[in-house]
Amino acid sequence: MLPRSTEIRDVAVRLFVDPRGSGLTAGELAQLLDAARPVAAGDPSIEAWHYAPWAEGTFSTATGVYRIQLFLAGRGRLESPDGQFGYLDVQPSVWQRIADAHRQPHR
Repeated sequence: MLPRSTEIRDVAVRLFVDPRGSGLTAGELAQLLDAARPVAAGDPSIEAWHYAPWAEGTFSTATGVYRIQLFLAGRGRLESPDGQFGYLDVQPSVWQRIADAHRQPHR
């Protein structure tokens, strides 16, 4: 189960390429989580997929600290506070909108 976006706090997610230099905001991470669906364990797409990392970091909920990695095209890996992990897919249009916003520096 994915954490609910309304529960997240203490977001520290850096982007690998970020001309803005700001990383993901709590609001952006919440949008990504709201647009995500878990990938079933053993899904063959996990082994077949090869995308470069886009972002990584941590966030907290009342249950502890989560680690998240996001990859180009919207796949992610989420590790729960107890060390278990799984994969998720973010709706492409949401991932693309947020990625595009980080491609240009603030003016």
